[in-house]
This record gives sequence, C-alpha cells and structure tokens, in this order.
Amino acid sequence: MRIIPKLFLNKIFGDNIYVNSFHHQMIREVANGFRSIAWASDGVVEAIEKEEGSYVLGVQWHPEEMRGNQFNMSDLFKEFISKT
Repeated sequence: MRIIPKLFLNKIFGDNIYVNSFHHQMIREVANGFRSIAWASDGVVEAIEKEEGSYVLGVQWHPEEMRGNQFNMSDLFKEFISKT
C-alpha cells in the first residue's frame, strides 16, 4: 500500500506497507471534507482521513488481524488512542 508522505499513517509506517486487504467493497467517492491518503497497488483506496477539525481516520484493511506482522499495527492503535 502506498501512503501520502507527512501524514499520520506515513509517520507510523513510512511510504509503503503490506496490509491484509481482503475486503469485498471499496470506496468509490470520498465524502466532502475527507481525503484519500493510502492506496493499494490496484488503485483501491485503503485509508482516508478528515481534512479539518477533529481527527478521523478510516482504513479498509484489518489491522487487528496483523499482530506479529513486520509492520507493527499496535503502533497504529497507540497513535490513534493518543489522538483521542
């Protein structure tokens, strides 16, 4: 998955990570006030965030299923909790 530099996810994982993208639905249009911030190699949006105001992050993969992976998803949860 490719991640936009200098944003929340990029600060945790860098420019590219492997995720367990096994969903049967995808984002066709991002709602007003949100932006796409990460994409799978096939162009599917894997993460979005709110552009302004309180922090909102949405991901299409399953970080809870990636314990013990080389990309430490617990860092994602820790950072998310620190934002609340």
